[in-house]
Amino acid sequence: MYDKSRIDHRHHAVDALVIACTQEKFLQEIARRSAGNQEVSTIGDYQHFPLPWEVFRPEAKTAIRNILVSHKQVDRSFSLSRKWVQVKVKGESKWIKGQGMAARGQLHKETVYGRRCDGKGGYYFHIRKSLDELTNAAQVNKIVDDRVRKIVKDHLEKEGYDLSKKYKIKPNTFFDILDNKERVPKLYLPNKNGAPTPIRKVRLRERSSNAVQVREGFNQFVEPGNNHHIEIYQNQEGAYEEEVVSFWQAVERKRQGLSVYGVRSSKDWKLVLTLQQNDLFVMGIEDGVDWKNLPRAELPVYRVQKISSLYYVFRLLSASQLEFESQQIRVSSFKGLIRQNPKKINITVLGTAEGK
Repeated sequence: MYDKSRIDHRHHAVDALVIACTQEKFLQEIARRSAGNQEVSTIGDYQHFPLPWEVFRPEAKTAIRNILVSHKQVDRSFSLSRKWVQVKVKGESKWIKGQGMAARGQLHKETVYGRRCDGKGGYYFHIRKSLDELTNAAQVNKIVDDRVRKIVKDHLEKEGYDLSKKYKIKPNTFFDILDNKERVPKLYLPNKNGAPTPIRKVRLRERSSNAVQVREGFNQFVEPGNNHHIEIYQNQEGAYEEEVVSFWQAVERKRQGLSVYGVRSSKDWKLVLTLQQNDLFVMGIEDGVDWKNLPRAELPVYRVQKISSLYYVFRLLSASQLEFESQQIRVSSFKGLIRQNPKKINITVLGTAEGK
């Protein structure tokens, strides 16, 4: 018997082929050969087993190698929302059917920041965290209140942490957990009357270049969520620029009735490429080579796995696992991207590659 590789999506096609060729007489023959033999997993036990047809192995191998895996690609970022709402018309209450655009996904991270001016024309942000959310020395050093920071550091020193080195904070360092699971603070700060007040949360000072204001007039800022896509532009001199579009920005464009892609396009800057998770590309084919006429088994098709500013990761289309470096292409510059000569394609449900 041969081991089946599960690092390739096409192993599902092997399963389907085996099931399609299975007959009751084959199962009976396997049962007969294995009767009274507990170890029948060697090749010798089945080397004379009849094949479905004479050239089954070479034909199956060719067919499997020529499969282009079809990844269903549906952008679920936006959808139409319809619901009945109650309104008043000329003093009468009526129900009407409302329709709008709904965002499907996390617009921003959960933490809300308060913005502060650093006195030098720049800004920083304050965020509140529970003490048991502190995990390392860097976070402790960002505690805004000097007194609280000193109390925290003194406690860590008593617990055996070496503050002169980088350290990771163990769970329950700042709280005692009772039998009823109640969390009792270990640290206290005297209030204005001298009475001890438990320290449960701290304010941390953070820098952020991406924070956006939630509502005008309110000192509430958030970090946008995941990147929706990346746009790459080229000017008349041949220079390239990218724009990383967050999910927040994509939703805002949609809300304003703008195109989600290519907003910056102008006579000076032309949109030449967009990268979005699970987009498919033929990579490494030289200009002048008609990739449509290449055998499917030789077609180097990759899907976009990760995107961030000037860091794009492409994964081999057939790869079903992520840990193999040989199955990915990492790009960290426009020059590197151009060298790969990416050509965006679409693969139909029938496995046919089409240019986009």
